[in-house]
Amino acid sequence: MTHRHGKQSPYYCWMCNKKVWEKKDWTKHLKSTGHYRNSRYSRKLLRFNAVAGDWEHWDMDTDAPLTEASPSQSLTLVTFNVLFDLYPENAVYLELRHPRLLDLLQRLRADVIGLQEVTPPFSRLLMDQPWVQAEYCVTCPTAATPYGQMLLSRWPLTNVHTLRLSKSKTVLRAQLSVGGAAHDIAVVHLSSNWAEDMADRRQEQLQQAVHDLCSGPGAAKGGQILMGDFNFGEAETAQYGALLDGYTDVWTELKPSEPGFTYDLVHNWVARATMAGSDCECQRFDRILLRTPVLRPTNVQLVATAPVACDLPTANDGAAASSGKNGVSEHGGLLYLSDHYGVQCVCDIHCPPGNYEHQGGWEHV
Repeated sequence: MTHRHGKQSPYYCWMCNKKVWEKKDWTKHLKSTGHYRNSRYSRKLLRFNAVAGDWEHWDMDTDAPLTEASPSQSLTLVTFNVLFDLYPENAVYLELRHPRLLDLLQRLRADVIGLQEVTPPFSRLLMDQPWVQAEYCVTCPTAATPYGQMLLSRWPLTNVHTLRLSKSKTVLRAQLSVGGAAHDIAVVHLSSNWAEDMADRRQEQLQQAVHDLCSGPGAAKGGQILMGDFNFGEAETAQYGALLDGYTDVWTELKPSEPGFTYDLVHNWVARATMAGSDCECQRFDRILLRTPVLRPTNVQLVATAPVACDLPTANDGAAASSGKNGVSEHGGLLYLSDHYGVQCVCDIHCPPGNYEHQGGWEHV
């Protein structure tokens, strides 16, 4: 696979260790063997070269090291489903939402940002932002076709790859060093309720994602960060309890008495528009989970919960803005940035006593 930035990344089938360089050969192999699930392919990390005026691949084996983040006592994480552009225009208003989404992400200035439902147009727009070019390394946007997950990090990332869970679902995984300990971070987007058996499919996808995070090739011993759009609420949480044993859900840890709905059909009219005809209820789909002695969550909040004022088209502006479909003219020029709210978590970095092993674990003495 040749990227526009000049280097190649191989495609892997982890079930049989087959490696190919062309996507068509990889797809052919997966279909002929039934190995679609659990296949893995590497992803390059990009950093912006101000001299060349373009993004370039960074290879930890051959390139100069990325500048290490300055010593910090905290790590700020954000997960956000930005709503892909596959819905009718009158439901999502891309030209109005996207610049405001970028403004929000710039204001948050999180250390690590995990995005879901990223499409190629949005990834290009994101990578054109001067603040992204100046402060962040990003995972290769070719993973987001036709949509997918993307990581932006102010801290250096290594071992970036994608694990395929099904024909349309993947896990984006990378590694970063926090407090001297190697941590794996995974961004997930599990299947939604478009069919009757989706709860079982989500359980299988989550099982694959957690197993890869904890026991997959190159798994870090320092800890794990698991975040994204899980597409299940509290009613299903008990079903997955064994899979998430040892993980701390930062929302329930810090705000156990608050529902923390990230999919809000009461207030967020964009969510209602995209779920027209569905019986979905308000849910806490989006989560940040930690399994590490190094990170201690101290603050968590929802982001993008308030609509922004903008000039929404009305019914008189043409069929594309017809209030007869989704009722967009009834919202008084107030637009939500996505059908989901994001989650932001601030963690203190705590180095436990003991000698740190090179592989990432703590050897207590």
